[in-house]
Amino acid sequence: MGMNRYQIIRNQQGKVAVFDTKEQKQISQWWERIENHGLIKGESEYYIAENQQSLQAIFHKDNPDKPISSWLDGIYEYGLVEGKSEYYIGRDNKWYKAIFHKDNPDAPISQWWHGIPVDGIIAGQSEYYLARNQDWQYAIFHKDNPNTPVSQWWNDVYMYGVITGDSPYYVVQNQYMKTAIFHINNPNEPISQWHEHIYVDGLVKGNSEYYIAQNYNNRYAIFHKDNPDEPVSQWREHIQPFGLVDGESEYYIVINQHGKFAIFHKDNPYEPLSNWHDYMYPFGLINNTSECYIIFDNSENTFQIYHINNKSQPLYELPNISDSELIYFNDSIIIYITAEHLKLYNNITMEHDIISPLPETMQRIIQKIYNNSSSYTIDTVATSQCISQYIDQNFLPIVIKNLQRNSHLCYLFTTDGNYIKKFNSIKDMIDYIQKYTTKNQNFTCDILRLY
Repeated sequence: MGMNRYQIIRNQQGKVAVFDTKEQKQISQWWERIENHGLIKGESEYYIAENQQSLQAIFHKDNPDKPISSWLDGIYEYGLVEGKSEYYIGRDNKWYKAIFHKDNPDAPISQWWHGIPVDGIIAGQSEYYLARNQDWQYAIFHKDNPNTPVSQWWNDVYMYGVITGDSPYYVVQNQYMKTAIFHINNPNEPISQWHEHIYVDGLVKGNSEYYIAQNYNNRYAIFHKDNPDEPVSQWREHIQPFGLVDGESEYYIVINQHGKFAIFHKDNPYEPLSNWHDYMYPFGLINNTSECYIIFDNSENTFQIYHINNKSQPLYELPNISDSELIYFNDSIIIYITAEHLKLYNNITMEHDIISPLPETMQRIIQKIYNNSSSYTIDTVATSQCISQYIDQNFLPIVIKNLQRNSHLCYLFTTDGNYIKKFNSIKDMIDYIQKYTTKNQNFTCDILRLY
């Protein structure tokens, strides 16, 4: 299904219809309005039409005469129409919302609520969804029971964990603006203390058994799920969620009151394993690709690589590379991005090599990032994690984040320098990689490695 195959055409009477440009024929009736989602964008085989009474319904591209939904005061594109699940949200004339399954348009699976966020079952992530009542309280429901929530009603419920299908945990906020973690099987007793804030990284996202909490002094500490009363770290000015909390290693990075970075091990919260540095990348020792770590020294204007056993003297230095960003490190290579190229530094030969030129659209984004004139940024952590996971399959994923929309653009390269394509989300890119590797898992060939 091509992105531009289906188009909305308006006639002289102001009505609109969907046309198949490949088959050169009209595939819908003439309507007052057709939403520019789903079929039109190549997301699914469904589209939303609006009639003369300002009611909306969902149609399948192969049946223009009978909608698959009832005619409702409003239908949202999330879920079914955008191609993420078999569920969609309908709205009545009082702006109450309910969830429907595509095969049962007459009976919603939920009650009619003041609000239903679009994650969870709507996004195809789990069998759970979040509902908001008339008192602006939130609770979690399972698709098979619209009357009894699996959680209590709270001031807020964070949209991770149970709802997104990542873990059996979820974070709530009570009427006093305190937060705690609950397990899906026990809605009455939190597994954590009540803190000023609890981050969803780690335990709630299903990456480890650790989580980060913030206290009333705006200091941070790491806790293990089985010991809510005693943190495994000290209370610090800031703790990054990489390494231990992300489930990558037993190390974590602390930032002190002077903005300096240091590495700690989970078994010793008092003495750092490194000196305090101007900046420290969450690569190598932190994400378990090496026993070394990379720091940036402002005074020397260099990247320095240290081994865990010698924090006083760097193994070697990498001179500052103007307009570049480090995205991956192991014992053999450092991968970085310039304004025009994906490049590597070979730690053995001490030479810089071009892996691949960047596609033009990516070049424009990177140049704006380096000129501080863009809402995009290179997501170095997500990129490093993706490369770590897929470099052995000959892939180099690059993740760029849109800070305004909280979304991602992903550019996929191979280790032998081929650019594959752009993806609009990390999930889409990973799905492509997994389908490709599954398809070719029995195919053997000589693969050019970077190391």
